Amino acid sequence: MKRISSILLIAIAVLFSGCTNKVRTETVTLDNGVEVRVRQVLPIVVGDGTKVLMMTYVTDLDIEDLDSVQREVDRIWPWYQTIVEKRGYEVGGVSAASVVKEEFMRNETKNYTFIYEKKNGTWKQLERPVNFEAQQNGGHNSGSSAASIVTP
Repeated sequence: MKRISSILLIAIAVLFSGCTNKVRTETVTLDNGVEVRVRQVLPIVVGDGTKVLMMTYVTDLDIEDLDSVQREVDRIWPWYQTIVEKRGYEVGGVSAASVVKEEFMRNETKNYTFIYEKKNGTWKQLERPVNFEAQQNGGHNSGSSAASIVTP
């Protein structure tokens, strides 16, 4: 009986150790001095079959101030572009996430994603829609991993 109680206590501790009200990130300092709080890097496939290597990072900027977020992404993209290329992708995405609300086991963020495409050997950012509206997401904290960003 004592052994079962100990195992149960350990299981509960492990379960709740991953349940924090902070968005989990890994901070990477770029050569240009910018610190990027990477939330996750994931390969995705969009509706037309295009493969995209998507990075989500946490920003302190107001996601509605798209010009400021664009300037921040402009400083991040050269670093991330090398990772996208090393992994063999011709489309890369950088999704800026601004934490709106943090709760136990759930975070609410507003995101905007910048997409870059390589055509004829040159990377170009796809144009932003004229009627910008930030996407609002709620999400569970577990499963997001920035570990794959460290080793391109």
